[in-house]
Amino acid sequence: MQATSRAYYGAFYAAEAALLSVGETRSKHSGVLSAFGLKVVKEGGFDPALAAELRRLFELRSLADYMWLDEPEFHDYDPLDAAQRFVDGVEQWLGQKAHAHPIESPPSSGEQ
Repeated sequence: MQATSRAYYGAFYAAEAALLSVGETRSKHSGVLSAFGLKVVKEGGFDPALAAELRRLFELRSLADYMWLDEPEFHDYDPLDAAQRFVDGVEQWLGQKAHAHPIESPPSSGEQ
């Protein structure tokens, strides 16, 4: 159960990094998921199928953390693999975003 929670948090922090890259922050988990869907997926071109992994991990983490069951059944779904795919996708998206909009270095003190 801890592995599911940790997998979710890895994906969650990647989603927060993606949001920060577009100048957005949210204070609640539901806000991060919602803003990620709008700002990163809809407006930013992130893969919607991959973004769905974040929502599923959120739901599984809730089951794992708050249900009375000993071990939730995932039916051939590996949360750690899903989180890794999501994090890899965010890293790739951030890399593409950086190449599309490179940050200009400020001129040195001798240049005008």
